[in-house]
Amino acid sequence: YEGVNLEKSVHEHLPKDSITFKKNHYGQMDIATGPPWLVPEVLKLDYDVLYFKVLAVGRGFVSVVGNAQTGQRMLLDRHAGKLLYWPEFLLTVHSVEFLPKEAQPVRIKPLEHASSVNISYTFMRPLQIEGPWMLVLLQDQDFKTVGKGWIRWHDGHQLLIGYSLFS
Repeated sequence: YEGVNLEKSVHEHLPKDSITFKKNHYGQMDIATGPPWLVPEVLKLDYDVLYFKVLAVGRGFVSVVGNAQTGQRMLLDRHAGKLLYWPEFLLTVHSVEFLPKEAQPVRIKPLEHASSVNISYTFMRPLQIEGPWMLVLLQDQDFKTVGKGWIRWHDGHQLLIGYSLFS
C-alpha cells in the first residue's frame, strides 16, 4: 500500500502491488508474481518460510523492510500474514550466536553481575525470553545439551545476537 491514511481501515485502501504464489512441479510453493524490488529478510519457500522484518505496527498496517538489500520500506495489511514479535520469533529458531562485536559471557542468572557459565559449547538454543535476557541450552557440536545459561539478546536499541533458522 502507499498513500495510506492510518486513521482509516485497510479495506478503505487499494493495494499498490501484491505477491502471488503457485505450486511448482514438486508440489512446493513458489512466487508466481511480485514486484521486481522484492527481497524479503528470509525467503526459503521449500520450508514455507517468507519473512519480512517489521519496523512499525499499526491497527491495520505493518511497515516492513520490503527489500533487505536496500532497506526499502513498504506497508502491508497487518492481518495478511502472521505477525511474530522478536521473543516469539527467536523461540522458533534453531540456534543463536553472538555477533562478532557483541560477544558476551553466558551467565548463570539473568543479571549483569551474575557469574559466568564455565562450560565449553558450540551452539545456543533459545528456551525462554525474559525482557532483554534469553535462557539458552548450551549444546556441543553433536547438538547434545551440556548446560544452560542466560545471555542478553538486545540492548533496547539493537540485537546483540544473530540467529540460524535451520540446522
